[in-house]
Amino acid sequence: MDGPCKWAASGQCWGCRKCGTKGKGGGKGDLNMVLQTLFSKQSWGGGGGWGKGGGKSKPADHDTSGGILGEQIGTITNIGAKYGFIESDALKAMGYQNVFVLASELRQYQKDEIVKFTAYLNKEGKIRAMDLKSGLK
Repeated sequence: MDGPCKWAASGQCWGCRKCGTKGKGGGKGDLNMVLQTLFSKQSWGGGGGWGKGGGKSKPADHDTSGGILGEQIGTITNIGAKYGFIESDALKAMGYQNVFVLASELRQYQKDEIVKFTAYLNKEGKIRAMDLKSGLK
């Protein structure tokens, strides 16, 4: 060994081959402790919701940068775990296919139910729905 590394003199070496010391970190035991702390439920994944350490990020607000097409009426054609689709005759006449909608918007609705919604285009020009309401009221 050529002597201690540049960090050993100031007491900042965490252990390296040059010094041959365990340094401040104390070896493998501390690494295991750090990894356990990083991946424990309290720091990374204890929750299941946003802001509770669940590792999930809250979806961004609706990106209406492509423009808002206004309130429309349509029928829910498909509901999945994360998203669904609405079919609207008025939007089909304008050249748009089924409207994508997040499952959080569909929470109280069922397939084949008529809904009112605000249609918008995201930055990629894809049609989306937000602010669903019962279409029969």
